[in-house]
Amino acid sequence: MKRIDLRRVALGLAAPLLAIVVAFVVTSLILLIAGDPVGAVWAQLIDVPLPRQVVAIINAATVYYLRVMVDRIDPYPTDFDGQDARKTLDHDSAVPVVNRFDVYDLVTSGDTLSYMAAVKAHPAWRKWEEAARAEPWIVPHDEV
Repeated sequence: MKRIDLRRVALGLAAPLLAIVVAFVVTSLILLIAGDPVGAVWAQLIDVPLPRQVVAIINAATVYYLRVMVDRIDPYPTDFDGQDARKTLDHDSAVPVVNRFDVYDLVTSGDTLSYMAAVKAHPAWRKWEEAARAEPWIVPHDEV
């Protein structure tokens, strides 16, 4: 039976703890130099949000994320007639994200739903969706 080397265990635990302490001290110094209230910042970072706040954060994040995706497709998201589109949805990551949000009904925010509707109204989206529905193969264990 091997003997446990307590010195190694202590050093193994001390290294990440020291890294956390150093990060805390350096961050606090930066906040002080910037003139920000150190205690208030740490209190905000350590505070656990309420469930309704988490939902609001996720809803806001989806709006921001989809806004970036829509802007990458077309910088004029209200005009999805394909005339001014600088990119199509053919290989853009907005397609699977919007599809998952739609299929699993993950979004309730009005702004996000309007962006999703704009993306789904794009001709490239319709082409992608038609091709997906025409695929003949089915993975039986994924069917509900």
